[in-house]
Amino acid sequence: MARIDRHFQQLYRWNFEQPDPHSVQVTIEFPSDFSPNSMTYELNDEKTVFQAYFDKLMPVINGTLFEQVQSYTTQVEKDHILITFQKESETKWDCLIKARNPTTDSVDPHSAFDIFLHLATHLDENSEEAERYLQFSMLSGYTPAMLYGIEILEDDPSKQGFVRDLISVAAIEYGEPAAVFRFALILIQEGKTQNGVQLLSYAARAGIGIAYSLMGQVLSPLSSIEYSEKNAAEAMKCFELVLAQKDEPIALFEAAKLLNAGLGCQKDTEKANDYSRRAKAIEPEKLPDKLPEYKPPSKDFKIFGIPVFAAAGAATALIAAGSLLSLYFRNRKN
Repeated sequence: MARIDRHFQQLYRWNFEQPDPHSVQVTIEFPSDFSPNSMTYELNDEKTVFQAYFDKLMPVINGTLFEQVQSYTTQVEKDHILITFQKESETKWDCLIKARNPTTDSVDPHSAFDIFLHLATHLDENSEEAERYLQFSMLSGYTPAMLYGIEILEDDPSKQGFVRDLISVAAIEYGEPAAVFRFALILIQEGKTQNGVQLLSYAARAGIGIAYSLMGQVLSPLSSIEYSEKNAAEAMKCFELVLAQKDEPIALFEAAKLLNAGLGCQKDTEKANDYSRRAKAIEPEKLPDKLPEYKPPSKDFKIFGIPVFAAAGAATALIAAGSLLSLYFRNRKN
């Protein structure tokens, strides 16, 4: 089936609002090299079905409007298109598109996800129909739907292959930061640490701050992650970047270990103990009471083991402003 072109994905994340009782508006943002003149708009004779597209196989908007309208206008600004619909009544619309286009039996990916979310409030009655809308939206490459699908399917053992594929596509094909972060975890857990580190770096630069904490764990010589390019100083920088924003328990605890050992930074036992206490206050049940004693490794010493990730396998819940990463600990070894 057709899939959203990564370069144009922001067009499909249009925003719907009602500025007054008599109209509704849709704002479609577009990249700088997109020609808004390539868009086609169609309202059927009954004024109940609307389409907006530059690629008819993957329309930006397509389906049955929430209610019949009187008319619509379009206005092109520097970086967005504004579509204004004049309503027939003052009824508040729950959404822009409420159902498929009856002529083509199709709907756009964004609206499919919106319809799924509406149907999901009565899931017992509409579970199969809701699932079809969600599946279409995910397979079309609408990343909010993909992230939502990952969230609700990740604990189903029968869906693990599908979930991994979703994460991979959302991360590699669409560059979705939350998915990049999760795919980095998968690669590191599979032993593909170098590739995982590259993705963590991307996710961190894209705004997933917790990725710096995980990068620090990879680089730290005191973590249980096997990696050929350990660098205590760079690990400490990663932890401090996280802690400049908030007290994150893993960053606090791993930084405390480096401070206590004087690796990658000046030895500072007082600061190490302060970091350790702050980490313990956040995760009292999952962190040790005292920092482990540092013993310089022998010449042939090598660190093995599965890494301990804050957020490893954690839920990534999509919200309107972005993504929320739930943190927890697994298999603590250090």
